[in-house]
Amino acid sequence: MLVGAMLVIGLTTTACDVPSRDGESSSSQSDSSAHPVHAEGLVNASLNTGDPQILAQIKPNLPAETTSQGKKVTVKKADRILGLDRSGAMAASLWSLGMGDKLVGRDISTDFPSAQKLPLVTPGGHSINAEAVLDLNPDVIFTDGTIGPQSVFRQLEQSGITVVRTDRDRTLDNADNLMKEIGRALGDEDAGNQAAQKVRDGIESASKAAKAGSDHRRMIMLYLRGTNVSMIAGPKSGAPDLIKSLGGVDAGEGLGLDKAFTNLTSEALVKAAPDTIIVMKEGLESIGGLDGLHKLPGFDQTPAGAHNSVLTVPDSHLLSFGPDAGNVITAMAQALYGDSKSPSSAAPSSNATPEALERRSW
Repeated sequence: MLVGAMLVIGLTTTACDVPSRDGESSSSQSDSSAHPVHAEGLVNASLNTGDPQILAQIKPNLPAETTSQGKKVTVKKADRILGLDRSGAMAASLWSLGMGDKLVGRDISTDFPSAQKLPLVTPGGHSINAEAVLDLNPDVIFTDGTIGPQSVFRQLEQSGITVVRTDRDRTLDNADNLMKEIGRALGDEDAGNQAAQKVRDGIESASKAAKAGSDHRRMIMLYLRGTNVSMIAGPKSGAPDLIKSLGGVDAGEGLGLDKAFTNLTSEALVKAAPDTIIVMKEGLESIGGLDGLHKLPGFDQTPAGAHNSVLTVPDSHLLSFGPDAGNVITAMAQALYGDSKSPSSAAPSSNATPEALERRSW
């Protein structure tokens, strides 16, 4: 669980002046003269809210043996499938591999239109209800360890259900691996590799276009959930790589972060001096929007705070690193830099909040 993996670290910084919220400034590393002129205001990454694109069609060749987090597992049947993880990327990946008609249930993060009709097996947020799963009689469950409790998965295995555990550490660098893992588990590595290549090509194309239009601003991602949870996304969250794929500078570099998420301190935020802060859409809503953000310690002492420069991204897309990773980069770049150098396949509006995409808390 995300919160369980957090580490509070103390960070010190030297005093520096930054632009005030009314635009006044004094000399420092965050002098307004160095502040990108376009890094102002709240913008939203607008993403397609339809079903995931089909990237390849898996033709299961079973039984198939695969490695499930170090253990050998044999998938004997795949007529009824569950894909469960914290971000919804697992079910989206199965859909992108042409296995949508085999899905029999969903987690709360799986929210694309065709999945909405499926029974929910995580009625308590990200806690799996074993009874709800057993009622669906799945042949195989794909998961990555980001959803639990793990004792439920062991119970399901003891009942005879095959559980395939994929790599939980997904980043932009290995976002294509999930397709390969699913393909291998279902006995069709060719289809998995084909889809993986399309994911990789999409990421590289989107990143190239984003970098061409970048103003090289300093960015940092904050994970927010209500007034009691505020954390900086560190190297093991995938956020720094995402920022760099946008042509931005990881403002968290140099803070000594070594975990996926670290509790936010005012000293760390001021030292980071981000031009833009990236947050999940519902995370920002959970603290009361921009007004709540200005109550965070240190926010007003950053260029981002002085210029209200904030980018929101739908919760189920920001750090999912699923089949639509390239589209996520494109939508973020459009919102940050404008449409002129973004691929034509991107979502149409950089400033329209994707109201149709309902999300739940991470």
